[in-house]
Amino acid sequence: MNTPSSQAPNPPNRQRRARAWLRFGFAVLGMAVFVWLVERSDPPHVAAVLGRMPMWVIFALCFFPLGIALDGLAWQRLLLRLGARVHPFSAFVVRLGSEAIGSSLPLGGLGAEAVGPVLLARRAGVPTRSTIASSLAKRWLTSRAHGTYVLLCVGLAAVVGGLPGLRADVVIATALALLGASALTQATAAHARPADRVRAMLSRLPFVGDAISSKKADFDETDTEMSMLARTFTADAYGLVLLAWIVEGLETFVFLRAVGVSISLPAALALDGTMSALRSAAVVVPSGLGVQDLGYAAALGATPTTAAFLVLKRAKELVYVAVGYGILFWLGGEARAAGHGAPPSRHGLAT
Repeated sequence: MNTPSSQAPNPPNRQRRARAWLRFGFAVLGMAVFVWLVERSDPPHVAAVLGRMPMWVIFALCFFPLGIALDGLAWQRLLLRLGARVHPFSAFVVRLGSEAIGSSLPLGGLGAEAVGPVLLARRAGVPTRSTIASSLAKRWLTSRAHGTYVLLCVGLAAVVGGLPGLRADVVIATALALLGASALTQATAAHARPADRVRAMLSRLPFVGDAISSKKADFDETDTEMSMLARTFTADAYGLVLLAWIVEGLETFVFLRAVGVSISLPAALALDGTMSALRSAAVVVPSGLGVQDLGYAAALGATPTTAAFLVLKRAKELVYVAVGYGILFWLGGEARAAGHGAPPSRHGLAT
């Protein structure tokens, strides 16, 4: 008779491995598309464009952490509405660390949404239900701010000279889809008790069902806090997230001008907002690799300057992915140390 250890893997295990290999395949395909775009744009000319960039472009590296800081501050403001006091620096470092997961792994956005709230709860000493509820609230604010950002920039771009290689109706439809998704998510949080629905589904799973069922009170409290945030006016958090989108667009504008692309600021912002939506849609590919790059190439042309811009953007992402994983390593060590010493302070700073 076979022992459990000698039996063939069960179907769920095979399915998990198959999904992992599929995600890996998408990541490799995305990298291949990126390399193909650069190769067909004449790599020596791409290198020449990069070599002619002004030195001041290095300061554009400050835009990304500034945007993350604004996003983290919005998160902190939402938590404050739930009575959870978190130091802005704690929200910033957790966002920077979780963003590395979102940028480097297939379906990384889902992983970042799962890891970020847990890390912030541990670091700041606040309930995990509050970090989860506020993180989800920030998602619908992010979609709303994204849609608003794209609509505003399309209008401004139309006034100053139009959109490069983009149809205005497609861009507007993208913005309206983002606004619709935001409204639907918020309404669901306000009335449909999504956390309890997730608990009900998980409770049917073997091995973990009983443990999940015993946590019903925690899921109910998460629903209560999400519903409260969904029914609360959060103009400050919304404004901070909108400002974060603008900062991200400014980075795109600076990079485009640094490699020699002649484009107006509103057009660059509208282009960035549309390509960010494309990147978000390509969830199975890390950072929308290949998909977003094709979008930029279609809008700007497959030229050495466009390829140089893409190399610059991806190089910046690699820098901050490395920084983010360093922060995750630091936070993990901090959590282990806290397990053997004093608990963290209420503000998430070392005591």
